[in-house]
Amino acid sequence: MIGDKDMGSHVAQASASTDRPRVHPVVRMIYTQRMLGLPLMGVGIATLFWQHAPQPWAWWFLGFVGLIWPQLAFQLASRARDGIRQERRSHFVDAFIAGICIALTGFNFWIASILATVFFMTTIGFGGLRFALWSLLPMMFGCLLAGISTGFATLDKLPFVTELIFASGLFMVGCSFGWAGNLQARN
Repeated sequence: MIGDKDMGSHVAQASASTDRPRVHPVVRMIYTQRMLGLPLMGVGIATLFWQHAPQPWAWWFLGFVGLIWPQLAFQLASRARDGIRQERRSHFVDAFIAGICIALTGFNFWIASILATVFFMTTIGFGGLRFALWSLLPMMFGCLLAGISTGFATLDKLPFVTELIFASGLFMVGCSFGWAGNLQARN
C-alpha cells in the first residue's frame, strides 16, 4: 500500500514529461481555415482544369495543397517550440500557394480577388498589415513562376460552378473569422 503512492507520483511525472506542448489557439484557428478553404479552392480550380487541360504538375499541386498542406502546416506549428513563429513561415508558403493558384486560374480577376481577400483577411488578422505586405513577395513570386509555366495565359470567362465554389469559400472563411471573433469576445 505504501508503494502505491510512490507509483502514482512516478506515473504522473512520466506522463508530464511526455506531454506535447499546448497548441496555440491561433494555430488551431488557422488550421480550421486551411481545412475549410484549401480543399474547396482545389475543387474550384479543378472545375477549370476539366475545361482547360493543365500541365500534369498542376493536378499534383492541387492534391498537395488541398489534402496534404493543411495537415503538414498544422503538424509543423503544433510541434514547434514557437508555434506562432512557425505559423508565420507557413503563411509565407500560403502566399506562394495563392500566387500559384492565381496564375493557374488564368489571372482571372474574380478568382484573384477572392484568393487575395481570403488570404489577406487571415494574414492581417494574424500578423498585421506589415506582415501582410511582406507576404506579397512570395505571392508575386508564385504568380511569376506559375505564370512562366502557363505562358501567362489569361481566362476571362468562368463556369458558373467555379464562381459558386469560390464565392462559397469566401463566405465560409469570412464566417470562420466571425466565429473566431465571437469566441474571443466571449472570453
